[in-house]
Amino acid sequence: MKISKQKLAAIIILSLIVGLYLFLRFSPYPAFEIFKQQNYSTSIYDCNGQLVQVLPVDDGLRREWTPLKKIPSEVKKIFIKAEDKRFYFHWGVDYGAIAKAALQNAKAKRIVRGGSTITMQLVKIISPSAGSRTISKKLSDIFNAYRLEARLTKNQILELYLNSVPFGMNCAGVTSAARSFYGTELSKLSTDQVKCLSVIPRRPVAYNPIQNPKACADCAGVPLEAAASAYLYEYPFYMPHYVNYLKKQAIDRNGKLPHTLKLK
Repeated sequence: MKISKQKLAAIIILSLIVGLYLFLRFSPYPAFEIFKQQNYSTSIYDCNGQLVQVLPVDDGLRREWTPLKKIPSEVKKIFIKAEDKRFYFHWGVDYGAIAKAALQNAKAKRIVRGGSTITMQLVKIISPSAGSRTISKKLSDIFNAYRLEARLTKNQILELYLNSVPFGMNCAGVTSAARSFYGTELSKLSTDQVKCLSVIPRRPVAYNPIQNPKACADCAGVPLEAAASAYLYEYPFYMPHYVNYLKKQAIDRNGKLPHTLKLK
């Protein structure tokens, strides 16, 4: 059976696409495998639901885990709008945003805007390289963004990002950020407070609402009161001996603790 040139070309193109997808999905990505094993803080509550401790993971860092379905929809929408408006409509890289950022930066003769998508920001969290803005690093970020998109759903990427994004002040993830900056649960934040949190990861020092409330409020486009209401939360440290005992009982065979523990 003779195959027409058009069908042969289509078969070749389809084979290349499938081959590329399989490569992106299954090629070794050691940094991602290591990242998936990172620890998250354990939040410990008493029998009345009062917070007893939030265990740090490394050097005092609090990074609490909240499943995506339990993160308020408003929080998800605000962070997507702030960081990657077309998150659900691209495959890891938004070339329009990159071009727009390049034009704005060239016009200002300094870095005023980044073109990184949420997926690309997650790549940088997985493989941090402070201060690196080289072309090779950018190309590597783009390649790894495609690899993440081939391995994970959009919601899985968003879940990992929202639970891992650094805010400075020894906290990462939106749940710990809500607690560290506003002393409350994520679900109890006001809309303006969430908007304040959404801009902090861009420049954690410059947009820290505790140290620079006006800069944070201006960037977030909210009243100054929303940023000025932030304060340095002092994490509770109750029942340390019982908590240590409980940790030994709750640790699993992989040396990990559950994300939440409730005292009996």
